[in-house]
Amino acid sequence: MADRKKSRYTGTVTLLRFIVFVGLFLGIGLSSPFAGAWEDNRTLIFVIDSSGNMSPYLSSIKGVILTCADQSREGDYLGIVACSDMAKLLLSKKIGGPRDQKSISMMLDAMTADGATADVAGGIVRALEETATLKRKGDKNVKGIVVVSASESTGNESVAEALEKALRDASKSVDNNEWYIQYCYLNGKRNAQVESFVSSVGGLSYDVSALQSGDATETIAELYKIVSTPEELCAVRVLDLKNTVLAKGAEGGDWAPLKTGAGVPAQTLLKVATESRAVLALGDYGEIGLDPEADLALISMKNDPLKHRAIFRFSLNTGSMWLHFGEKPASTLQVDANGGRLLVTGEAATVSRLTETGDLQVNSFCDSLSVAVAGKDAEPINVALNQSTRLGGGQILAQADPSEASVIEEWKSWSKALVGKTSLAVLDFSIPEVVFPHKTIKLGPVRSGGSEAATFTIQIVGAADALKVKMAVDTSIDLPEGLSLSTGVVDGDRPDRKVLAVKVDGTQGFRATRREKHEGLLKIVPAPDSGIVFKTIPVQLTITTKGALVPPRILALGIFAVLAGVCAAGISFARRARKAERPRPHRVIGRLIAVNDPTGGRVGTINLEEISTKSSRLSLVIGSNRTAEVRLKHASVSPDHCTLGANLAGDRLLTYIEPIGSAKVSVNGEAIRSSTCLNDGAKIEIGDFIYQFEDTQFYKKVEVVYKNGKQLAGILDVAGMDAEGFKISPTDAVSTSERARVKFSDIRSVTFHRRAIDMFAQKSRSGVKPDTMKRVELMFKKGATISGYVQREYTEGRHRYIELLPLELESIIDYIVVDYSSVVEKKFT
Repeated sequence: MADRKKSRYTGTVTLLRFIVFVGLFLGIGLSSPFAGAWEDNRTLIFVIDSSGNMSPYLSSIKGVILTCADQSREGDYLGIVACSDMAKLLLSKKIGGPRDQKSISMMLDAMTADGATADVAGGIVRALEETATLKRKGDKNVKGIVVVSASESTGNESVAEALEKALRDASKSVDNNEWYIQYCYLNGKRNAQVESFVSSVGGLSYDVSALQSGDATETIAELYKIVSTPEELCAVRVLDLKNTVLAKGAEGGDWAPLKTGAGVPAQTLLKVATESRAVLALGDYGEIGLDPEADLALISMKNDPLKHRAIFRFSLNTGSMWLHFGEKPASTLQVDANGGRLLVTGEAATVSRLTETGDLQVNSFCDSLSVAVAGKDAEPINVALNQSTRLGGGQILAQADPSEASVIEEWKSWSKALVGKTSLAVLDFSIPEVVFPHKTIKLGPVRSGGSEAATFTIQIVGAADALKVKMAVDTSIDLPEGLSLSTGVVDGDRPDRKVLAVKVDGTQGFRATRREKHEGLLKIVPAPDSGIVFKTIPVQLTITTKGALVPPRILALGIFAVLAGVCAAGISFARRARKAERPRPHRVIGRLIAVNDPTGGRVGTINLEEISTKSSRLSLVIGSNRTAEVRLKHASVSPDHCTLGANLAGDRLLTYIEPIGSAKVSVNGEAIRSSTCLNDGAKIEIGDFIYQFEDTQFYKKVEVVYKNGKQLAGILDVAGMDAEGFKISPTDAVSTSERARVKFSDIRSVTFHRRAIDMFAQKSRSGVKPDTMKRVELMFKKGATISGYVQREYTEGRHRYIELLPLELESIIDYIVVDYSSVVEKKFT
């Protein structure tokens, strides 16, 4: 009994010391627990390692939790998950007033540190589940998960899978910007699996013991500092690129060229070549443009998850950069130079390192730009539109002076930024952006036995070649059994438009005794093979159901009627309101790119156009039978498993897949039971085979003849084309990753074919004017000849080329490029 009283007395003294420390730290009194409440509402869920490893730290952690409860605002939530051999939710409480502190204190008194292991990952899973539960209860706060542990990894390989599943389930109701996670590990004992997961979702990990030693503070102070001022990583990636931009990690290694869509981590050195440029996406906050010959480093990028404000820190050695922040609360660009740090907060500006003096110069392109020097007591300088300021070696900001600037189309396309006669920023390409005008999509009410479909227009802005933009759709929503959701993105009636199709299918019947609302999230994201990366577009999705289960006979009639209606609607949609002609059967074109081949690569990629042409059949049977046009010899595939067919509707070919009998076929992860339209990039599962459908009507075919006579045919990779050459995916390639690089300097000629979709649309060649163009016949060795109209003659480096247009206006050939050095004789006719 005496030992218990002594232990309780010691814990009370420790707690009082902590409260006094925090009171001094925050400058608040102890008379009212809510006197120093946080500025922002927040929900905190602590995941505490309660194994024996935590014995030296448990009292400090309890003190941090109690103080956080003191600082909470009325209506905030506090949760505690304890992890030893298994994870348990000890507390999930809505703070209603000072009296709640007592119940929280009593619960903490009961928590002890014992056991040999700690299931910290299980605790995170339980915390993620709780975030979704609190959201359903009406909690609108940003939810923070704080993990505190002194245990290392358990070595359980299923941990990563369990965390990913919990994350997927939670994301159905809790958006990414509504929660964050922090991982604090003590005594240098780090759980690598937990740290990897935290990093993958943008969270930060803290070595508390190292921080404590560096700052000469107590553990309790470091923990409170981390919890009270949360931070998370803000992803930076390459949004657009022109020519060559090199990157290298701060730890060393070789310089490597950046690629569109690639992430740029902290501590990355960047060098922009002459006549090269890049645009970096700063999370969803805005963009940074890097001008030619800029030499800089991305030091850090952190976001305040509560205020949704970010700080991006760069070091600028030479050159210039431009900045554009979006509509979110003002974020800050920090630029290091001359031993100081410049803080720029506002919507748009350019920052340049002047060659003559090394000074930093800032030009404002918005009504109010705040510019300050870090660590200085002086008030920030307000720089108005078309004004500039300068930071010299004395770390003193000059007063704002007038400057000249011109901006085009609300910063989506930059033209010039001038000060006097000196060009600071010149950008001749636009920032690609995908615009979806709808914040919510609502479908229903859908009755059992029925279905509903809707289409929405997506616009592509600022993309020089809109065909590079490829989209995919991710959905997360819980629906009753028997009700399915299918989505897809197809081309619109203009190159810069796409159409999102959403369909809710309840034709198989589902139970719904009353009107029910199902809410989830739909995201429009870049497809894996998209040549241009754009920001993810989240859209709230609401599906309403109503009505009882329909009797089987009536349901059968209903299915027939609905299918007829859906087919009619699909045909109308495919025509895109332009042509009222009936769909006509057409041979299947396209390729099935192998993603998973259970035969070990014996089947590989399937060229549907070649098979359809050789077999002279409009419909192709896929199965294990010898008579199948596409034979997949494997136990998981039925003799006649499914069929592929195509219809020419208007000026576009629609390809369909349909299972035969009860054979299992899935499209984009969803099992299908009837004919389903395939979009470019759709993932198809046939037995154990997984293929990606490549709709080649949207791609250019090329035929290459090398100087040594070797020939190569395939599909052009537009994103990989530049002045030196291009990439193609050979016709016999096993996967899309098997691309061949073709250099113009190695070719005798290369023939670019027109896209099939342009041929279907019967688009005329507006640029071909035979009356005003020269007709030429080129002869090569061994008697080969090429004839055409001379489009242009040009020189690249030491090589001279001639570009020809076909003699027939309706030819499938788009143009031909010929190397002059391979021509034996040239004759104009």
